[in-house]
Amino acid sequence: MTISSALPALWHETPLIESRALSQRAGCRILLKLENLQPSGSFKSRGIGALVLSEARLNPAAHFLSSSGGNAGLACVTAARTLGLPATVVVPESTPPHMIVKLREAGAEDVIQYGETWAEADAYLRGVVLKGCPGGVYVPPFDEPRIWSGNATIVPEVQRQLGGVRPAAVVCSVGGGGLFNGVMEGLDGVGWSDVPVLALETRGADSLAQSLEKGEMVTLPGITSMAKSLGAVRVAERTFEYGVRGNVRSVVVEDREAAWGCLELARRERILAEMATGVNVAVYRDEGNNRGTYTHFASWHVRGTSVYHITEHGKESMLQAGNGTCPGSEAHSTQPEPNTLTQTPSRNVIFKISDRPPDQPGPVHVADVSPGIMSTPYSSTVPISLARRHTGHSPALL
Repeated sequence: MTISSALPALWHETPLIESRALSQRAGCRILLKLENLQPSGSFKSRGIGALVLSEARLNPAAHFLSSSGGNAGLACVTAARTLGLPATVVVPESTPPHMIVKLREAGAEDVIQYGETWAEADAYLRGVVLKGCPGGVYVPPFDEPRIWSGNATIVPEVQRQLGGVRPAAVVCSVGGGGLFNGVMEGLDGVGWSDVPVLALETRGADSLAQSLEKGEMVTLPGITSMAKSLGAVRVAERTFEYGVRGNVRSVVVEDREAAWGCLELARRERILAEMATGVNVAVYRDEGNNRGTYTHFASWHVRGTSVYHITEHGKESMLQAGNGTCPGSEAHSTQPEPNTLTQTPSRNVIFKISDRPPDQPGPVHVADVSPGIMSTPYSSTVPISLARRHTGHSPALL
């Protein structure tokens, strides 16, 4: 078969809609980017499609081989079959039966189950299947620059749909990091590098959060979360590099919260989504004192150290501090008092305020927080002049 230069489109522009229910809950406009309307049913059509298209131009007789917990494999099969080319997928034993059925229905040449995790399935594909497949082309699910660039197309698309208005924040789930990397690349490309990004994971699939906590790449011993599409035991190195940026906030939620997000999308928006998507909605869940609504991004600026997120969680708040200047701080702050916080680490650290932010300027007691454990190695009283809270009308994107 000869691949012509006029290849069919493997992904397309998707709607950007406002969720009135989530907007009311969050206190700001929440916009949903409906990537579930892509040909394969997920954003994977962008990145995987870009890679398949690139390889098809180089090798018209390619046989694409994908290792995936489901969505990447489905995107690979969908893209390959659209071009009239074969695709084989290796999935972990934990892959839900309905996804295997979908892969076969989409036209997969073969679907092989191997290993307990994606990492084991991937190693089997590269070490055994690829070697025995003439013309085989390996399609990784997330760790490939062409995949990131394909996923990055979502950002200029959103920029056009917003009419150039900058979003107040972007909420993005993280598995291996393919979507997150694409979003970060796309934000850089349109000049939105300082837009806050919430990187969402579920506990038990939180390889990025654990890596950021330890300051080095971490490989999980296994995946215990039910959000199998987020089940990468180790994120891409590029994901870790993006994760340490000052505008990125890593957030880990429980499986039950991600499941609640799925129910909320079904009830409020008539959208059926898996837990890897529900995790993005979970940040708006209100569970009394445990987890409250993300109502806004507020910015305080302190000389020497930029205190640049105070995000409310019910009766609690999270304060993030770091050396240097906070992007956009000039637009959101008033003249501060001198900073008395000492021993601030060079890398951004999340702090927990002992009470809600004061309504009047005054001292705020903060302490270093490890996940689920309160410690006080950096405990200090910080005189902070309350800045104007930046609520505005800019939307947050899921």
